[in-house]
Amino acid sequence: MEIKGFDLAKPKEVCDYDGLDEQYAERHFKGKDRDEIDYTDESLLEDLMWMNHDAFEYYLPGFLLASLEDDYGDLTSSTLMAITSHLSGPEAKRIRFTKDQAQTIDCWFDAIPERFAAEDLLQFIPRIEKYRNRIWVEKK
Repeated sequence: MEIKGFDLAKPKEVCDYDGLDEQYAERHFKGKDRDEIDYTDESLLEDLMWMNHDAFEYYLPGFLLASLEDDYGDLTSSTLMAITSHLSGPEAKRIRFTKDQAQTIDCWFDAIPERFAAEDLLQFIPRIEKYRNRIWVEKK
């Protein structure tokens, strides 16, 4: 899978709020380059849900690529939950992706049914379609 549109600067802040979950995300990601993160560590996926959109955009490609190497579906399932939670959260109306970013994420979404058709992941497909239609809009 080709990752396009995510050549972004490392975010200065990881989260916009200071709750306990956000503090964990800050501790795990703040100041770290993409190559310093172990994207196969499922416990870090929960942090995606609490990140601001700049941090989410910056770290998401690593999780997408790692989940495509996941033979059992656990990492893919957790990545899906993190993405759908982020896209359905209180800030969701302000979230926008560029066309290249949207194509990258769509490509990843399209690979899920092919790889895990018999898995529980299919329950997420209607939610994915809902978010695809609402959020994949060019940034202004």
